[in-house]
Amino acid sequence: MIQPLRTIHRNTFFCLAVLLPVLLVAGILKRHQSMEADSDDARPNGSLLTEQIVTFDGHKIAVDLNEVSREPVTVQFAASEPLVAPDLLVYWSEVGSTAALPDDSQFLGVLAPESKYVLPLAGRARGCVILYSAARQTPLASFSYEGIR
Repeated sequence: MIQPLRTIHRNTFFCLAVLLPVLLVAGILKRHQSMEADSDDARPNGSLLTEQIVTFDGHKIAVDLNEVSREPVTVQFAASEPLVAPDLLVYWSEVGSTAALPDDSQFLGVLAPESKYVLPLAGRARGCVILYSAARQTPLASFSYEGIR
């Protein structure tokens, strides 16, 4: 009666001994890579119009505004460490706000490492990029740009 259970346990532990290291290595290879703020390959090609280092919730973020010839102006965020703020969304607005999301704001996308966001300038030479937390229902940071074009 005990012998079949011992056989099952021996086979189970053998399978775990093989599968757990494989799963550990697969998990390490699939995890998100954090971007270095000083790395040159994190910066897109083109002319850098504006660069700001902004701090919110104790995290430093490099905000780059770039213009590549014959392409729209883009903004890219580079965090020196992974951000732990919940549900960060990127918006563009002509009017910056620290209390609430402005009515004229346009959704650019979800904040992700190495993502570029195209700014809807269309003849406007000023505006604000807003980092908005959907979970907190409040803007976390606002970056204003004037005289872009």
